[in-house]
Amino acid sequence: IWARVDVEETAVAKIKLGDASVVRVDALPGEEFKGRVVEMNSEGGFATQRDVRQGRQDIKTFRVKVKIDEPKDVLKPGMSATVTFKAG
Repeated sequence: IWARVDVEETAVAKIKLGDASVVRVDALPGEEFKGRVVEMNSEGGFATQRDVRQGRQDIKTFRVKVKIDEPKDVLKPGMSATVTFKAG
């Protein structure tokens, strides 16, 4: 099982393939799941912030895929999660 995360372009340069991560799921407070970055989009996707003032660019996101090492049979597809990346 894996987590898909949309990371703002201002932070994506700090993340590399193979970096460790910690995944926390809203439905399981207090539980943490270790994972690793296994995929990163090479192109930016949708914008998290739109230009509301003339001359300011939209902030794009990059999709990052994290493989969860031991899902413990409690994680289900579609669960909301928060991922913290740790530089490897």
